[in-house]
Amino acid sequence: MKELLAIIAVAVVLLSQPAFACTDIQLTAKDGTVLVGRTLEWEGFVKKAADGTSYIYNQFDYALRVWPAGVKTTSLRPDGTPGVSWTSKYAYFGFVGNKASTDVSDGQNSAGLSLEVLYFPGYAEYQDAKPSDKNVMSTDDFGTWLLGNFASVDDIKRELPKMTVWGKPNQVMLNQIPQLHFVLHDKTGKSIIIEYTKKQLHIYDNDVKVMTNSPDYAWMSNNLNNYVNLSPDNVVRAFGDARLKPFGQGTGMIGIPGDYTPPSRFVKAAYLVFFAKQPDTAKEGVRSIIHILNNVDIPFGSVRDKMSDGNYAQDYTLWKVIKDLTHGIWYIDTYQNVGSIVKIDLNDAFANPTQYLKPVALSEIPYPDVPKINDLLKN
Repeated sequence: MKELLAIIAVAVVLLSQPAFACTDIQLTAKDGTVLVGRTLEWEGFVKKAADGTSYIYNQFDYALRVWPAGVKTTSLRPDGTPGVSWTSKYAYFGFVGNKASTDVSDGQNSAGLSLEVLYFPGYAEYQDAKPSDKNVMSTDDFGTWLLGNFASVDDIKRELPKMTVWGKPNQVMLNQIPQLHFVLHDKTGKSIIIEYTKKQLHIYDNDVKVMTNSPDYAWMSNNLNNYVNLSPDNVVRAFGDARLKPFGQGTGMIGIPGDYTPPSRFVKAAYLVFFAKQPDTAKEGVRSIIHILNNVDIPFGSVRDKMSDGNYAQDYTLWKVIKDLTHGIWYIDTYQNVGSIVKIDLNDAFANPTQYLKPVALSEIPYPDVPKINDLLKN
């Protein structure tokens, strides 16, 4: 009975919150290039413009910015006194919630370490900071600490257990404690998932090379046991003397979930990561990740929660990013500029960080003209 009540309690928590969705994957090309891709989903609302047209509004105006090496940061304890301090060893680049924010939510440092922060509702519960704890840090500074100080996931696994991480209400998150878990990838192809549940730290080796949202990674990976029948090979069956003829391709995938819930996206992404052709090169790997992420891209209006005022909070894919950890290249695809990939070379930014300290909002990225091929078709 206690177990049933616990399940019901978790379900109530999950149903009382908008279902924010994110998907994270990793591929390694045959030439050794390590590539990471993720989608970022959040709630949006339909609003009317002055001219009567409608547009999509969300609370974020995501921006990109560079942090140089050598920046000193002091985190806070819950009582507002200073916590742990550090000076960053590495420059890093990434997303913030808006141009005024400095809390990195997705980034990569000059050593090739990648961080993706994914929503983890109903499960994230951070540690209690006791007066005797020496190394105390708030969730606001967690991404900054990871990207500023580490080159590999092995280093993180060794040092993170020495830290106490507490949940701090975040202004960008409407002063709520952000419910998050964290995915790290490095240039060697190793990946870990960091989760705080029931006030305990858990570090998982990300063997599947996929993560979404709730439940936790242990549940997600165990759930794959329900899909051992999936195969890229088409299936032909006979029932007695009756030979069954499939309607088309993909019979080996019958049973794969197609909805947008986190467990379903996890299964579908894991299947595609495992069975899709291993790319030969970085360029081919970028294309592969784009195609895989397109399978979990959420169009605005297809997932929604009705709010108390009658309006709908509608989950959609704000942006996708593909990271080449080996060569320091990013490719960004936004909802507004879908299909028009923006390429960013991090090497110059890391070599000359003072020239790249101006944050740039994604809404400021101009939509490029559609290239014309008429001239190629002329005689």
